[in-house]
Amino acid sequence: MTHYTVFLPAPSFSELQRNVDRRWITGNCVLDIPDDDVPLRNEMELDSKKQNKGKHVISASQASEVSPEEASFLDFSQGGSKLYDGAVLAEGDLEEQYAFSQAAEISNDTDPYDWSASFRDLTISSQESNVEPEDVSLQQLPPTSSYPRHAATQEDSMEEDSSADITRESSDASIARLPTFRIPISRLASLKRLMQPQTATRTSNSTKIVVLAGVLDIDGPDYVRIRKGVDAGREVALLKLVVGDAEGGICKLTVWRELAEEWGDMLSKGDVVLFQDILFSRLADGTGSCTASKNTKSTATVCYRTILVTPEDRQFRPDLRLAAFDPAIARVAQVAQWVERMRT
Repeated sequence: MTHYTVFLPAPSFSELQRNVDRRWITGNCVLDIPDDDVPLRNEMELDSKKQNKGKHVISASQASEVSPEEASFLDFSQGGSKLYDGAVLAEGDLEEQYAFSQAAEISNDTDPYDWSASFRDLTISSQESNVEPEDVSLQQLPPTSSYPRHAATQEDSMEEDSSADITRESSDASIARLPTFRIPISRLASLKRLMQPQTATRTSNSTKIVVLAGVLDIDGPDYVRIRKGVDAGREVALLKLVVGDAEGGICKLTVWRELAEEWGDMLSKGDVVLFQDILFSRLADGTGSCTASKNTKSTATVCYRTILVTPEDRQFRPDLRLAAFDPAIARVAQVAQWVERMRT
């Protein structure tokens, strides 16, 4: 077996003589060619003769008399073309590379996803911690929603920007958040119409209604002592609200007992709420009053929160662009805009 030692970066004279493919070599290495590998040896000798034909080749005895600087120059002049072997692509290679580049451009142009910066940060952090992006739980990802586009950290800034968020939704590229409620549009009542005299004559003193209204003011819950009835002497919770709808009807809403405590924790000023099965009564002065309690099976559902106080409040922010083709969301958007106008 013939033993060769090759030193880089400059090709050695023996390497150029043997026409060794330098792509095999990544540093100082040893190339062993078995003595019995006759075809390989013959092929290498034949290639060496073709490469050195018509060129001046220095023998081993002459090389010993040449200085290292001259030997390096001669080695480079004789093997310079070998250094660039394979650097120029053949015609078939060029066609293959062009087809690959075209496929890459198509895949980039047809990518429908637009990942948020937070997801890219999470992916980078997972790579730094030797964790593959696939292993990251989707529950750890922040919402892909960009609505509202900025994350406010203070209560004052969130209240000031809440009205701007309502009109800025049209600039987002995708639906931010879908609604989780259902509104019976056919059953919705108008507070303004209920307080009109001609309507009052056709209705009884108390009417159970369903209304989509905004909370203009909230007071309580407080605790009062019952003076009469079976619950005389007992303290119960009392919650007072001022609500109004998009048509401009405004009335008071009084919530009693356990329901007052529940709604007091759930509702906030500026909310658009769907009130169901509340009792409406028209007063003598032409105003209206509503009452809600467990006895009437009254319910309240927050449909939209115009004033953001905590990050959790964003769950009450459905994408109002759905109003373009959803009548229920269109009603919510009308009340939300009316509440904003009442605040200013």
